[in-house]
Amino acid sequence: MAEHGTVEHATAAGDDYAEHRSTYEEFVHLVVVAITYLASLLLGLAIVGVIGNLYVGAPLIFIATLVAAVGVFSRSAAPGYVMVVVSLLALAFTATQ
Repeated sequence: MAEHGTVEHATAAGDDYAEHRSTYEEFVHLVVVAITYLASLLLGLAIVGVIGNLYVGAPLIFIATLVAAVGVFSRSAAPGYVMVVVSLLALAFTATQ
């Protein structure tokens, strides 16, 4: 049988909760940026593939890539959200033509 000693998690040497928290927040940020990038990319591909408007879809895909890079390096998810809205508006306007 195992011995039942006292748990020393909070007092253990080398416990770096702040670093764990920082790593988790960075991971969540990267996931949010990736999801917004993929949403914008898929909307751009839908404009090119389904609607057939290369002149709107291709720049949209390029700009979405730039916005994702800005979002990663600026540590902000707002550019990704704005890009998804712009992509949805572009899809709506090209679908009605």
